[in-house]
Amino acid sequence: MRLLLILVLAGLMQAARTFSPDIPIGGGAAGTALACGYLLLSAFLMGAVFKSLRLPQLTGYLATGILAGPQVLNLVSGPMVSNLRIFNGVATALIALTAGVELDLTAMKPLVRSILWLTGVAVCGTVVLISVAVFLLHGQLPFLHGLTTVQVVVLSLVLGVTMVAQSPAVVVALQSEMSADGPLTRTVLGVVVISDLVVIVLFAIVSSVAKTFLGTKLDALHTAGALAWEVLGSIAVGASIGVIFAVYLQFVKGRS
Repeated sequence: MRLLLILVLAGLMQAARTFSPDIPIGGGAAGTALACGYLLLSAFLMGAVFKSLRLPQLTGYLATGILAGPQVLNLVSGPMVSNLRIFNGVATALIALTAGVELDLTAMKPLVRSILWLTGVAVCGTVVLISVAVFLLHGQLPFLHGLTTVQVVVLSLVLGVTMVAQSPAVVVALQSEMSADGPLTRTVLGVVVISDLVVIVLFAIVSSVAKTFLGTKLDALHTAGALAWEVLGSIAVGASIGVIFAVYLQFVKGRS
């Protein structure tokens, strides 16, 4: 039944794009609203199908995006996808908020040493391996042609740091779906969250070094200030908002 509904939705989406003059292939407000509604409904149904097969619902969501996107069925065109990027910031904020809520600092205190060791090994080890692989294969990568050895090394480091970036979205989604809890789950979540912070700092450093070797003028003081604000400022603002919400919720709880 769910598969039939998915097919019906796909047919309606194609019909709406084909026969409605108000929804051009380029998107627009109507096209963006149509794409958003179609993707939400289809992803929900596809997630239910995958769950019935004892697979993570997240896999169904990914499959929906891949199949409906411009590279496969093109039910959602490229311009529509671009217009939907407005939801990226909201989704990122909600994912980060959920990850923060799931971090039970009291329960994670005995795991701090393990989390720090795993984070260091995972981030540093992966950066080194990817950077070495990119450097060894730079002859096969067109965008590295014509560069000096030092420039290739620096850009390999940039790619290594970029590719090691992790998102807590998958961890949070699977944890929520499976109601998982325990030392292993808390360790994985802690490693993913801390790795994000480490990658932000590393990327700022290696990208600044890369700009220097690629001939771009660099203001070290400005870069350090921007990095400090990016990391420490965001932590301070987030903590302040968290305290305000906590006080408000305690107030509401006391009134109820």
